[in-house]
Amino acid sequence: MKTSRTVFQALFVLVIIGLAFSCQRTAERTGEEAIEKSIEQSTGEKADVDLQEGSGTITTESGTVKYDSKITSWPSDIPDDVPEFTAGRIEGGTLSDGKEGKSWTLMIKDYPDKALEDYNKALKSNGFETHIMTIDNKGGTITAEKGNLTVAFMGGEGRGSLSVQLKEEK
Repeated sequence: MKTSRTVFQALFVLVIIGLAFSCQRTAERTGEEAIEKSIEQSTGEKADVDLQEGSGTITTESGTVKYDSKITSWPSDIPDDVPEFTAGRIEGGTLSDGKEGKSWTLMIKDYPDKALEDYNKALKSNGFETHIMTIDNKGGTITAEKGNLTVAFMGGEGRGSLSVQLKEEK
């Protein structure tokens, strides 16, 4: 009698876990479908959305966009002309690959106030034409261009984002 109760309890726990996982996946899939429908209605393109914990991928006829919170280092496929931003911590990023080209957007935290000015110098020394706007030496923006590359940094008080866009040459 005790053995059958233990087996029943174990099966009950497994069923509950299975139902919880199934409900979570169903809710996730419903969210994916809603996003897909919204993208398809606004772009006219078929969309496939895949959401995972801490990441998500959207694929359309125009290309793929992927967000990943586990990106913590400088992506190796960013062109070598773009100097690595080393003055802080990378905490997630978005990678896009489409008909117009590739782009990377990195979320950066914990960098010192002088990082903006230092990165502007690094971009200039790599041949970029830059425009910098600072706000009380606590933050600001940099936009930089070189050939088919565009770099944009925006942030302040140790938090910001750095975007790199590589346009397809036609």
